Amino acid sequence: MERLSGRLLGVALSLLLVIAAGTSNLQAQQQPVDRSFGLTGSIQSSQTVILVPIWVSQTLNIAPGFGFSYREAVGAHFTFLLVPHFYLDMGRIAPYVSLRAGLMVDAPKRSGDQADLLGGIGFGGEYFINPKFSIGIEATVDGIIEDAGGINRIVIQSGTAVNGTVYF
Repeated sequence: MERLSGRLLGVALSLLLVIAAGTSNLQAQQQPVDRSFGLTGSIQSSQTVILVPIWVSQTLNIAPGFGFSYREAVGAHFTFLLVPHFYLDMGRIAPYVSLRAGLMVDAPKRSGDQADLLGGIGFGGEYFINPKFSIGIEATVDGIIEDAGGINRIVIQSGTAVNGTVYF
């Protein structure tokens, strides 16, 4: 599983570098672009996440979202997220810092299990192919309080996600 994440990170970084190197005009997005919301698809290891980034200002969006994964021994795993992105620069390549808060639920429930709480931070970047479409990569560190009703244990995990976004 970690080998897959490492390969995915390597492929994504290579793709971003090739695209950035092949771009002759990196100043195409210096003027403010009017975006109200978007739709993001993100893949991280075996988890798929859909976010709806809603632009609050030129450098901040807040993205509610939903995630899904399936694990053989557990079953379906659903995640409900809220992820603000704070952009450091809004050029063609736009680095950002993100925070994440979420609720994670397994179906079927494990015996006596409650929802798990998630909190984390990430750093990533988007490459704007044009003002309304981007691809990106994000590295995250999350803390998960498992079985939040009784606080059984706290798990710290890291991950890398590859994403694509269409803005409207």
